[in-house]
Amino acid sequence: MKLTFKQGSAVSLTALSLAFGAALPAAAQETTEDAPKIEETIIVTSTERAAAAMEQAARTPGGTDVISYEEFADRFLVSMRDTLGFSPGVYTQPRYGQEVRISIRGSGISRGFHMRGLTLLQDGAPINLADDNGDFQELEPIFFDHLEVYRGANALRFGSGTLGGAVNGVTPTGETAPGVYVRADVGSFETYRGLVSAGMARGKLDAWGAVSADTSNGDRDHVRRDSVRFQGNVGYDVTDSIETRFYLSLNDIDQELPGALTLSDAL
Repeated sequence: MKLTFKQGSAVSLTALSLAFGAALPAAAQETTEDAPKIEETIIVTSTERAAAAMEQAARTPGGTDVISYEEFADRFLVSMRDTLGFSPGVYTQPRYGQEVRISIRGSGISRGFHMRGLTLLQDGAPINLADDNGDFQELEPIFFDHLEVYRGANALRFGSGTLGGAVNGVTPTGETAPGVYVRADVGSFETYRGLVSAGMARGKLDAWGAVSADTSNGDRDHVRRDSVRFQGNVGYDVTDSIETRFYLSLNDIDQELPGALTLSDAL
């Protein structure tokens, strides 16, 4: 009797465990089927030109990156530091106003102003002078659709004198930025900035233009600045694979440049 009881109990427990184990997948399957399905959707917002630049940068074996407008649109844009501040390998130090000291991977780091061994471009056209210097004031960051950063030898496509790197600011077109856009910024030290841009595309023709105004009294003596800038372009599709585009850039800049202070003046 004891043997039968133990054997029967063992059989019952085994059958119960088998039944419970067989029921688990079924219950799990029913729970999985009854549970609501969650689909994740990733939305990437970028213009066609910025997406093409990112694709080209991804194919480049060296150090390149593209900074789209969405990354700095919500900032108070005064100088190139506000757009390049988080680009790896790019060192930007503001001096005053829109004057910036820039270095890529340490190139020209000993220079106290401007830059050395770098090339600044707007829509592929260099703005550097004959001595390889360049005025950052000619590049209005609030205009750009995106910026292309080429570090080191990756900038040799723009010339053999750009061993340090290159920064190319690309403006929108009537196809990538249609309609009217208005922006106004207000800051301390009587700082006011405004932007009005408009773009249109009709058939094979497109046009885009923008006007910006900037004024500030500065945080010290002799640093006041006033500027009005215009940037525009007109494009025409000759064929499905050939496009020609004309650019116009006008800058009226009045900026006071302060000098060094003595220790007594600084204190």
